Amino acid sequence: MRGHVKESAGTGNFIANSTYGRNCDLILSSLASKITGGFYNATIGQDRDKVYALALCREDSFKEDFFNCVNFTSQEIMIKCPNQKESFMWGNLPDQPPCMVHYSNRSFFGILEVDPLMILTNTEDICIVQCTPDLSHSDCDVCLRRCVTAYKSYCLGKQEGVVQGPNCGSRWDLYNFYKDTPDAPLTSPPSTSTTTKGMFTLALV
Repeated sequence: MRGHVKESAGTGNFIANSTYGRNCDLILSSLASKITGGFYNATIGQDRDKVYALALCREDSFKEDFFNCVNFTSQEIMIKCPNQKESFMWGNLPDQPPCMVHYSNRSFFGILEVDPLMILTNTEDICIVQCTPDLSHSDCDVCLRRCVTAYKSYCLGKQEGVVQGPNCGSRWDLYNFYKDTPDAPLTSPPSTSTTTKGMFTLALV
């Protein structure tokens, strides 16, 4: 079953079959089985061959959606961004909420990045916004405000749209596209653990 993806790549290429490349393959292939709480980050390798990666799912996803979406997106990012030292991708399977996979040769955990943004429009009343839970509350606010600014610049008046970046994303539509779930508690940034559960999600009607 095919899905939809939107990707961004940069910071140069790595040599095929290099240690860094093998580490990328290993960490990307492991994300789907580890993301049991909707968010997971990890590292693998040493020094110049070290790879940092995270995966984020929307809170209203079912647990089986976590695996399916992250597995699909991890495979697609290797196909669509081959030999890239850093890439991030938002992907989704039909009738499932989207998820994000991000990997890099640099440490980006807990660091606010508002660009590049991916903007898709269609036109609405219901909105959901979400940050990666490794961000501080203030950085999450900055990231979401950047999404709002992009919305006003490119999507104002549209019935449906999506604004997605490395640290946060938003979607609005005319219908209730998210599954009702209990309110998630706001979480503080992780200290030393490489696994973080929980995320900030807001739905507006």
